[in-house]
Amino acid sequence: MENKRVKLEDVCRVSSSKRIFAREYVEIGVPFWRGKEVTEHATGKSSVKGLFISSQRYKELTETGNFPEEGDILVTAVGTIGSVYQIRYDDLPLYFKDGNIIRLSNWDTKLVNSAYVSLYLRSKIGQQAIEEVEIGSTQKALTIKDVEKIIISIPEIKVQNKIVSIVETIDSKIELNRHINKNLLKLNDVLFDRMVNDGSVTSKITLSELGLETLGGDWGKAEITDSFSEAVDIIRGADLEGLVVGNREKVPTRFVKITALKKKRLVPNDIVIEISGGSPTQSTGRTAYVKQGLLNSMSNPVLGTNFTRTLRMSNSDNSDVALGYFRYLYSKGFFFNYENGTTGIKNLDYKAVLNIKLKDVRESFLYSSYHQLVDTNYNRIYMLGEQNRALIQLRDCLLPKLLAGDINLSNIETVMNNA
Repeated sequence: MENKRVKLEDVCRVSSSKRIFAREYVEIGVPFWRGKEVTEHATGKSSVKGLFISSQRYKELTETGNFPEEGDILVTAVGTIGSVYQIRYDDLPLYFKDGNIIRLSNWDTKLVNSAYVSLYLRSKIGQQAIEEVEIGSTQKALTIKDVEKIIISIPEIKVQNKIVSIVETIDSKIELNRHINKNLLKLNDVLFDRMVNDGSVTSKITLSELGLETLGGDWGKAEITDSFSEAVDIIRGADLEGLVVGNREKVPTRFVKITALKKKRLVPNDIVIEISGGSPTQSTGRTAYVKQGLLNSMSNPVLGTNFTRTLRMSNSDNSDVALGYFRYLYSKGFFFNYENGTTGIKNLDYKAVLNIKLKDVRESFLYSSYHQLVDTNYNRIYMLGEQNRALIQLRDCLLPKLLAGDINLSNIETVMNNA
């Protein structure tokens, strides 16, 4: 049976939200998503911190009957256009910015599985359909009216359900691996916190005393030239959050001079630190620990960008201490006190941080366990990260073929059930 072509307005309600004013934002309350938060969630960064509205204001909004629910699809309508995210139970409660985000809800469940529509809109053909209805010459945008007219291709509901089941099986494994990696990091951090608070530790050190060398970063060129001839993978501040849980999909490849490659190439146990960037609610100082598993997963030699600084310690024990303290101090918001900058970009005074007197946690009876745990956990983090990369490639390869009906679903289901 051939697929049926339908307009979105024929299978769901296309709408936005009630207007929320900036004066209604609060420090703690119900999450309030803008396009940024939808895009972050769509790319797997579900821990992103955004804005909030009060519980009382949210209650007033729910009484209008127009509020997001599980299974609704959010589509970014300005700025980064076309990010697609389907709301999960764990996301709720939440509200979102009118005009910036378009909501698809109230599904005709006899015709469509909303998860299938989400997959379709995220696919290449779905993104092309969204691009075709963008308006505006200088400030492109999506309108409710135009989104209603987007045409999607749907097979019968049983086929949609099978396609969703196949993709969700892969996505569930990816999400499980991400959850495991976050817990592995948490184990490291909890043990380090216990060492910092170990009353038996009395000696003090500075991180600069641990055989420290600091290396600058590079950005290189997008294209190869006579002098910029060496292909490298560059770690940016934006990549750090993903790298610490094993994700490296967006690390760019650039070209640098051979002198930069020799001087700045990362080696095992280096620590890459973000020294420029951040936001009013997020300090600089995020880190990535460079282990052999990370280097093995890259296509080229690896450098940090010029908005990062690399710490190279005298041995892996000292690297573990420096890593632990940077993660510990970052989690406490400590680096807000060591930032400067007058052009809107915050810079971390890392030299001052390296000379802060800190407890020498190597004296703690827990240190040998911590050192062993860090090594084991980071090796597993990068292993699971590579497994996720392969799963993402599999999903992205399968999805267009599934949507086009080019694959025998029964054979795929058998393989997935036996995997």
